[in-house]
Amino acid sequence: MRLSTIIIALFVCAIAPVHAQQSAPAAPAPHTWYFASGGEWILSYALLDVKGDDKGSIPRFSPFFNLQRVANYDVNEHFGFFVGLSLRNVGFIYDVPDTTLRYKFRTYSLGLPVGFKVGTMGKGLLFVGYNWNCRSTTRRNVSRTRRRGGQVQCVVQRCATSRSSTL
Repeated sequence: MRLSTIIIALFVCAIAPVHAQQSAPAAPAPHTWYFASGGEWILSYALLDVKGDDKGSIPRFSPFFNLQRVANYDVNEHFGFFVGLSLRNVGFIYDVPDTTLRYKFRTYSLGLPVGFKVGTMGKGLLFVGYNWNCRSTTRRNVSRTRRRGGQVQCVVQRCATSRSSTL
């Protein structure tokens, strides 16, 4: 992992508690719509079996472009539902064993989170939901690593992009 990525992650973690120290807002009145947004930091890892070999998968950290916006509606003080829209960036990296080849796969998907909430709104509650995802773009990079004079050079050989909609 590059040093700049670690510094940015530490900076974001350092400023996040500042907003958490504010007092919680009052629960919205029943029969009103209100909105919430969020994001995810995804650490993905592929479980592969390539010709009987399960080695070569590298964890992929994607803290950006994982956004979600949700509309909430409380029917009463103890029951409500939500629906929204999300965008996710998920993928994995695979180094072919005993070669200098590296494959990088990345997929953007558009999601539709839906669910319901039970409990005391604004205090403690249980929510159950489902996030339906529709893959929009898949990108694959194939690179080969070369060593020349003590330096490592990475040359991208092929880049493929496809658009698809999976229902």
